[in-house]
Amino acid sequence: MRSQEFQVQEHDTGDYWAVGGASIKAHVQTKGEGEKPDYVYSPAGELTVFRSGAKAGGRIRRSFDAEFEHGQWNTLDLYCLGQTSMHVVNGVLVMVLRESEQPDGNGGFVPLTKGRIQLQSEGAEEFYRAIMIEPIDELPQFALRAAP
Repeated sequence: MRSQEFQVQEHDTGDYWAVGGASIKAHVQTKGEGEKPDYVYSPAGELTVFRSGAKAGGRIRRSFDAEFEHGQWNTLDLYCLGQTSMHVVNGVLVMVLRESEQPDGNGGFVPLTKGRIQLQSEGAEEFYRAIMIEPIDELPQFALRAAP
């Protein structure tokens, strides 16, 4: 299903993947060399488009590994408001995404601001507890201070 994925996978939790035609922008820095460098979220980085077919591709690595050790529960917060979303892992802001869009069917893009929530798409085993969904009218202040 088309989505802006908040990766939940050991050692990659907080990463972003564009799935099914979704498009996003984020401030990133490149790490590594060659045709496929890693793009890492950085508030001071260059604003870059991520989607299937884009020069940068569809993956952004989180800015910081905030995961707990294997076997411990992690707390993940996803804040979405308008076309902006924020990935928070164990209280640490690791990603800010902007201008969430989806294909309009005519070769362009339109804002992606609502839709279904998908918790797993790859058939891997996942464990969740205490899932809460709450409406928000503004983004959290700690996240706003860290965002460019």
